[in-house]
Amino acid sequence: SQMIDKLAQNLNIINQEISSLEELKGYDKIILSTPAYEASKIVSSKYPTLANYLNKIEYTPIAIVGFSGDIEPVSFGILTTNLRTLGILMDKYIFPNRGGIRAMVGGQRYKDILNMTKEEIINSTLKDIEKIVGKNNLKVEFFKLHEKGIPNYNVGHLQNVKNILQEAKKHNIYLNSNAYKGVSFNDCVKNSKELAISLVYEN
Repeated sequence: SQMIDKLAQNLNIINQEISSLEELKGYDKIILSTPAYEASKIVSSKYPTLANYLNKIEYTPIAIVGFSGDIEPVSFGILTTNLRTLGILMDKYIFPNRGGIRAMVGGQRYKDILNMTKEEIINSTLKDIEKIVGKNNLKVEFFKLHEKGIPNYNVGHLQNVKNILQEAKKHNIYLNSNAYKGVSFNDCVKNSKELAISLVYEN
């Protein structure tokens, strides 16, 4: 959040929710940095072909469960290969001002978390952590379920992204989020910089 807050200090923020392109008539170029399914809603009334391409990008759910308490090993995090819990971030060992850990649950591997209650997901996560580290004496601090949390790069994704970007550019629309050219935060920073430079030097 520190990076986002810093960016906000240097931008002209209009605190307005946008639901369609008709609300952006005063701009000659538009960058949509939203999930693909939200971008699709915004462009659908004017550019249905672009909306259809955007809707081809599939998302899967992920739940984030935060815990406090002692846990080992001292590490950045842990990834799993066959559990409902995809991985654990050891915040307490990464950030000096934090004391807990975060578990990421679900994803493409276990979409069934959408059919589970909050309590079922938390209990499943605690059992997974016990399997991973051999014990747990953790207390739940927060829970957040993202029903459409992670964009999946399925077979054909690169061609679909090419179609999306070409169709969008016809209408002076540019798309930039983790749905297209990389899921990670680092990818988003890199792609944002490249897009900004390309727009500055366009024409």
